[in-house]
Amino acid sequence: MFSPKRTCVACRTKKNKDELFKVVLKKDEENAHLALEYSEGRGAFICKSEECIALAEKKKAFNRSFRRPCGNIVFEELREKMND
Repeated sequence: MFSPKRTCVACRTKKNKDELFKVVLKKDEENAHLALEYSEGRGAFICKSEECIALAEKKKAFNRSFRRPCGNIVFEELREKMND
């Protein structure tokens, strides 16, 4: 079955969409959030690995992807989901 490819904001690797976490920043919000189901807003994708999460935080990859500051709450959400 066809699955669209997306690029990780940290390591820049292209993977199937279902192999990545989707992070969304809505127009009226200041903080990006992990999207566990469909969510409107600008989206960015990141690998499901601790290394990519740390690299994205270090590089401020979501700020660059969304072209504005998006807070650090998303990194806590990503780490929490990794531990589930």
